[in-house]
Amino acid sequence: MIRKTRTISFLSDATIDEITMSLERLLDAFQDERREDFLEECSFLVRIVHLQIPQEVMDSTLPHETVH
Repeated sequence: MIRKTRTISFLSDATIDEITMSLERLLDAFQDERREDFLEECSFLVRIVHLQIPQEVMDSTLPHETVH
């Protein structure tokens, strides 16, 4: 069963083992067609990725409108 209350406040909290286990649970949920568990793991992994990318980088990669 997937823990529904996992939180990651700092990248150091997300160890390689935790990411690996999450990917394994993601694959298992996908293969067993457990949609809710699959989405929970996706959400967890997205939060990890979001913490790895500094806000300045995210802002600089967004498309900017040009005024002519």
